Amino acid sequence: MTDTVIGAVVDLLTAAGIAAGREYAGQAGEAFGAPAVRVGVKKSTLRSAGCGDYLGVDSAGGTGTELYGCRLELTLGFDVFAPDARSGEQCWEAVCAALQNAPAGLKIRALSLGGAGYDPATERVLCRGEAECMAYLIRTAPEDGGAFTDFILRGVLTK
Repeated sequence: MTDTVIGAVVDLLTAAGIAAGREYAGQAGEAFGAPAVRVGVKKSTLRSAGCGDYLGVDSAGGTGTELYGCRLELTLGFDVFAPDARSGEQCWEAVCAALQNAPAGLKIRALSLGGAGYDPATERVLCRGEAECMAYLIRTAPEDGGAFTDFILRGVLTK
């Protein structure tokens, strides 16, 4: 579930022209040129939508597909790597601006940026930011009666 949210945020930042990727994707020793952002989850709590998470039936297309949903409260971590503190702050401002266009299923409640410091592993300045979010996830009942496997962030079109 958190992977769905991280993917949507990385896609949003990339579409805004920010070099973004997932945290822990093997980039720790990567040499960054321009400012770059790594997105990860610092904390998450899954909340039930009640009634077994049942939301109702989607009758679009005449299929009558059952919908289920849940609410995910999470804190996203943003590691901003930049050549200097000023460009790191500018990159964080671009991240904040991009998050204003988050999909309908992702509500940003608070944004914060910590201090900047030198990161010897990347030889860059590292600024750490956080976003407190609420994500609304939906899924459809599998036709074969099996386990749920796909979650969709509400308001995001699937490919």
